[in-house]
Amino acid sequence: MIKCTFSVSNWQEDTVKPIADGTLKKASVTYAYSGDITGESEAEFLLLYLPDGSASFTAVEHIRGMYQGEPVTLVLNHHGMHTANVAEGQCSVTYATGALRDFRGTGKYAADAATVEMTLRAPL
Repeated sequence: MIKCTFSVSNWQEDTVKPIADGTLKKASVTYAYSGDITGESEAEFLLLYLPDGSASFTAVEHIRGMYQGEPVTLVLNHHGMHTANVAEGQCSVTYATGALRDFRGTGKYAADAATVEMTLRAPL
């Protein structure tokens, strides 16, 4: 199990196009990581904003950092929903290097503040 905390360092969002009653947007996001993994990441999001203010999202995130004193790289795929000021998401590790090279786990998080805790678990 890997426990880490991430916070948004930068969020740049642009409209792609209106879709029916919603709006498709893309966001380029930079995160800072602490905990079991320390470092930074970049993520590319696609978000569908709906008339009720909620948004569905999917993203690919590239993390570069340290784990147990060794350099690591992770690529996570994310998906989830943002409703009532809370972004609830799930992610899966699709690529990893260094001490985590064989790690293929999943995680969940609920982001209702500037700093978010995430736990990645390997499959049983």
